[in-house]
Amino acid sequence: MRLAELALADYRDRRYHACVPVVLALLDGMVNDLEQHGFFSQAVNLSAWDSFAACSSGLDQLKSVLFRPRKKTTEKSIDLPYRNGILHGMDLGYDNRMVAAKSWPALFATADWARRIEQGKKEAPQPTPEASWREMLELLKGNADANASLEAWRPRNAEEFCAADHAVGSPEAALDEFLRAWQQKSYGVMAKRTHAFSDLSINARAGELRGYYQSVVLSDFTLEEVADTTPCMAEIVVLGSGTQRGNPFSGRGRFKLAYLGDDGMPIVHGLPGGTWFVNSWNPWHEHRYEAVETATQ
Repeated sequence: MRLAELALADYRDRRYHACVPVVLALLDGMVNDLEQHGFFSQAVNLSAWDSFAACSSGLDQLKSVLFRPRKKTTEKSIDLPYRNGILHGMDLGYDNRMVAAKSWPALFATADWARRIEQGKKEAPQPTPEASWREMLELLKGNADANASLEAWRPRNAEEFCAADHAVGSPEAALDEFLRAWQQKSYGVMAKRTHAFSDLSINARAGELRGYYQSVVLSDFTLEEVADTTPCMAEIVVLGSGTQRGNPFSGRGRFKLAYLGDDGMPIVHGLPGGTWFVNSWNPWHEHRYEAVETATQ
């Protein structure tokens, strides 16, 4: 991550000659950690089940393009990050925005593949057995209960929020827990409130959160406004203050939360088996993954 952030700084400052080789090296190393062969090796299989980036016409096809032989040294500007030509010093005109911008999505797409490999999702799971009549009837009853809850749902008004006072099971109680964990650097608690939006395990998610929030201190916060925007979503305005990398911040931030079932699908707030998850890391500052947008422009 340290080298990726340095490469991003080089990209922003138009030092494309420095950015591109680092991104290509990280791309190669990421795959090597999982497969004992680099991204560009003929021995590595870059497919994975249920992954758009790693489908049969995805990363393997990309690899065949970026790994094309480059046999002659040239100063002509190129528009693709040819690995061999760049790292072997033959494509001397690689230092342009087009090549740099195309290097980043290759890294991001490979990260999608890597997450699935870490989770053991390289191969498709065994087909689910057909449901019995009893199971089908129970499923229909569950759907009927869900439909009834959906029809009966109404957003709460301001008076109900005051009376609830962070009632157990409410989105404001979930966010209050998340923000207090942020203050206390309890990354495991924070991970449990955010892991539904990630392919990572709870522990891996906690490590990811630690990497971001170590430099972000939340000194004080007050939940000011709560809005039930849909039967399974809420938005909460928080007045907060603190520092990020030594720079102070203060003001209102808007958090979004979703009520999800055990299968990760949205369900109506109030139905059993659901959990409120926080879908905003830090509304007082830009998200650390802004590199995705920057690099693809």
